[in-house]
Order: sequence, then structure tokens, then C-alpha cells
Amino acid sequence: MRLQKSDFIYLKMDMSMNLSYCNHVFLSLLEKPEDELLGLAYNEVWAPSIPISYEKFARKNFAEKNFRHSFCPYDLGNGQQEWIFFNFCKRFSSTEEWIGYEYVGYKSSQMAVDFFTPIYKAMQDLESQQSGEQGVLAASQYLDNYIENMDCEYEKYLCLLQNAR
Repeated sequence: MRLQKSDFIYLKMDMSMNLSYCNHVFLSLLEKPEDELLGLAYNEVWAPSIPISYEKFARKNFAEKNFRHSFCPYDLGNGQQEWIFFNFCKRFSSTEEWIGYEYVGYKSSQMAVDFFTPIYKAMQDLESQQSGEQGVLAASQYLDNYIENMDCEYEKYLCLLQNAR
């Protein structure tokens, strides 16, 4: 299955980041039954193919804002890859108790794929050209410089890219 423009992925995770709900679109993408996935660690089932430095940037951004918007390619396990625009955030109960996380993802716009592909490639190249933490630091600096030179705030730009269909 390939995502269509109107499809969305919806996942719920508990406080330990284990899957507690997967919608039918997600199950169809991975070609797996729900009972095989529930209880498994989110990042073992659905980890993006992104540079280490971008993951660090995203985790820092999440810690500061309690949500994350990103465009990431995911390997579907069947030789295919799908670019997803997603929001990842904390999930709360009706009594405002923090109970876990949720993920909502959509097919990325082609403009976003075209924008992020060379950035991720440059970051992966920097990470592989220098060993260990030096490569990650070089790639992080590249991303920081790129964002600093953008014409608008990073989060706003992500939304503009997704809406440019």
C-alpha cells in the first residue's frame, strides 16, 4: 500500500513509548496485523530513516515545545519507502493527566520531499565523513545554519511546505 493524499496514520503510545493503538492505514502500510504490533516499542516498529543529528534536533525541539512536526522517510519493510509529514505530541486523559504519546501522519507533499532530501543527504554525508560525535556535530551545525538563514520560523515553514500541494 502507498499513502494517498486523504490517508492518515494514527498511533497511540503509552508512557514507555510502546504501541497501544494503530489505525488501519498504519497496519496496511506495514502489512502486519494489530496483535503483532501492540505492546512493541514505537521506535522498533516505526523509526524514520533520518540522520542522527536531525533526530537529536527533533528531540531537543520536542523537549522545548512538547510536540514535534517533521517530514521523514520511513522504510516500510517491503523494499518501499514513504515520506510522512507528522505531528508527535504528548497525550492527556480527560482529567489532564499525561498518559502517553500520539502520532498523526500524512503523505508528505512533493515540495517537502524535494526540500528535505538534499538536506538529509548533506547531513548524512557530514556524519559519515567525520568519525563519531564530530560528524554529528558538523551535521548539527549545518542544520542550525540552514534554519538560521530561512526566511521564516522553522515550524511555520514545515506547515507551508505541507500545504503546498
